[in-house]
This record gives sequence, structure tokens and C-alpha cells, in this order.
Amino acid sequence: MSNTTTTPRVIREIRTAAAKAHIQQAKDKAMEDPNLHQTIKDMIVTTVANNCEWDTHQHYREILDDIIYDLQQYADTLPTADELFAQNKL
Repeated sequence: MSNTTTTPRVIREIRTAAAKAHIQQAKDKAMEDPNLHQTIKDMIVTTVANNCEWDTHQHYREILDDIIYDLQQYADTLPTADELFAQNKL
């Protein structure tokens, strides 16, 4: 009986661990990108353009929320400025 009540928690923990591992892999890969500065710029421009063109029936305030969300998701996969600085890549 207790097994069924803990299963959702265990599943969440597994998913969280997998997500953290994926994010760390993405950060490691980004750290190796010799053109990371340009790559980030390109992703920002593409994200904004895609969100603005995606749904013309959406109010731009909603689009702004989508852009912020998408860019935050992307930022989470990148090394921080401090991490880049520590590696002499800033």
C-alpha cells in the first residue's frame, strides 16, 4: 500500500535527476563551443523571431511571457557568467 503512495515521488525524483544530468551535459557542451558568444546571440534572435511569428492572434504581452520563458529555459542549459569567467571564456 505504501509503495503506491511513494511511487509518484520516486518518479519525480528520477525525472529531476535525469533533467539535472541533461542540463549539466548541455552546460558542458556549451562550455566547449568556441563560438558560444555568437551561438547565444543567434539563439536569442531566433527565439524572439520565432515567438513573434508563431501566433499572430496572440497579444504581444503573452508573446513576451513566452519569449522570457523560452530564453530562461535556454539560459538554464548554459554555463553562468561566473563559470565562463572561471574558465577564461568570458
